[in-house]
Amino acid sequence: MKLSPFTLIYRPEEEASERAKRRVDLATPAAGDASDAHQRLQEVRQRDPGLAEVLESLNPKLSRTLIASTYAQKLVQPREQVAAKLRRVVTDLQRSEKVVTVAIWDLDAQVGGLSAVIDTINKAQSAFTFFDLRAPVPAGLVIHADLFSQWARKRLGKRFSKTGQQDFQHNFMFSDFYPHAHIVRQQIGVDYLVGITPYMVAWEEGDDVHWDYFSTAEKRVILVSAYHMREYAAQANRPFEAAMAGVIISQLLVIMNKRLSFHEENRGCLFDFNDDRDSIVESLRKGIIEEHCLSLIDEKYRDAAQKVVNALKSYSSKEEKVEEEDPGKPQEDDQYWLDQLTKLSSSVGN
Repeated sequence: MKLSPFTLIYRPEEEASERAKRRVDLATPAAGDASDAHQRLQEVRQRDPGLAEVLESLNPKLSRTLIASTYAQKLVQPREQVAAKLRRVVTDLQRSEKVVTVAIWDLDAQVGGLSAVIDTINKAQSAFTFFDLRAPVPAGLVIHADLFSQWARKRLGKRFSKTGQQDFQHNFMFSDFYPHAHIVRQQIGVDYLVGITPYMVAWEEGDDVHWDYFSTAEKRVILVSAYHMREYAAQANRPFEAAMAGVIISQLLVIMNKRLSFHEENRGCLFDFNDDRDSIVESLRKGIIEEHCLSLIDEKYRDAAQKVVNALKSYSSKEEKVEEEDPGKPQEDDQYWLDQLTKLSSSVGN
């Protein structure tokens, strides 16, 4: 399967190897002992000095991740294509002075159209660049019903009824996910990391446990639920990946904007609380940001938020577009990025 240029590939064993190399490297490494990341950057520099210069201006960890991820895609052959793929991403990251980077990590929720919807919302605005993160899913983070009593006694000193245990079995613990996600976010060099779980979202708050939520967040880590979202999306006549993107965008904007929060009354707004989970169908169907909620978003992100919502409204799944494509003609997406690359090349030349 061909991966989007906006794909980040995280391999913990490579990170460990890089750290080991840095610990044992001499002050002046012998020829051939440079790290893989350095060798790859040198190769990019030989092919496109301007691109290498831009990559070096990024967060070093993000730059290293971008290069390693592009080289890791086995379908990138010959290597001349690496620079073109990297330049496409760099173009996106330079559309405004400070682009917010967001990696979306599918934790076995199987959001098949994730890359397609990421491309759509990246093209729609210039404040955010979203990535599709491919990384191993940490084991043992889901608390199953048969283990819940033991977990609750150990963590909270409480006993829960059988009904409570059964209710909880389809939940994913954010408090256990966060430490793993925090490390991954730092290592790949993005501003925010979003995990998509096939379960509902639960978390601890003092002596209490909250469960059956669509999303939660702490600092720069977000967890969203895909539980029953395929059914909800179908009822709203919306693509599943677009529905998930709406939940992600709403939680991201809430965590980024101190004045903004979810409101208890459900009116089909992106920021409905949806305490009754079924009520999210109306939010997915309407897919709007109410004027008051829009006014609470920081001005520098307001236009981008509205453009993302508009893009999601008009988005149709990749499967629906396949029959309309003419294989003999350049696709609209390709033409868009060719135009953007031309602009970036002109900018670098100046």
